[in-house]
Amino acid sequence: MDLVARETQQYCMDHKMKLNPKKCKEMFVNIMTNPNILSRDLVVNGTQIESVDAYKLLGVMLGSNLKWNTQVDDKTKKACKRLYALRVLKKAGLQERELVLVYKSMIRPILEYAVEAWSDFPEYLSDKLERVQKRALWIIYPGSDYGEALKISKLESLKDRRVDLCKKYINKLKDPSRTLHHLTKTYYTNTHGYNLRSGNQNQIGVRKIRTDRCKKFLTYRYK
Repeated sequence: MDLVARETQQYCMDHKMKLNPKKCKEMFVNIMTNPNILSRDLVVNGTQIESVDAYKLLGVMLGSNLKWNTQVDDKTKKACKRLYALRVLKKAGLQERELVLVYKSMIRPILEYAVEAWSDFPEYLSDKLERVQKRALWIIYPGSDYGEALKISKLESLKDRRVDLCKKYINKLKDPSRTLHHLTKTYYTNTHGYNLRSGNQNQIGVRKIRTDRCKKFLTYRYK
């Protein structure tokens, strides 16, 4: 880590940039059940870098254990605060159709922000997100159950929408001009110098998936 910090600091100096240690964070990524990490204080320009278990990067909470509990907690908490707007607007006399539009504009985008990056979470976290939409529809259609409210409002469940959003994203990545196009390939090509009867010096093989974590990855799950 010290070497990486020095290289980063040198890069900033070479490009006439100033590194702000107070805005830098140190996070050890470890997915072991019983992690045993010997940490050392990381110092940049005489300032000790804060060590954290989770960090928000471009609006997405990354956890040191590569789980999405912190991200889901952050988004549900923020979305629940905006449910108050629905209650106020309902009391002000807005129609149900207008309240649904408010929900789709102000609340649902929070629950789906960059969801393609963090869609591989367990069912209990999916249920936690879904409960926010249930509460919103309960405010708009009091007395209606969730399934009935979805039909009336012509909304989909958040779970179904996540699947559609991820599939659309993967279809976009299949375009060879996309920077991340290589992630959609399920095969690999090895080039060798042997003269085969076929004259083909490229060996094509299928990527093997050995772990559940990999199977749940976006490019494999929605290919």
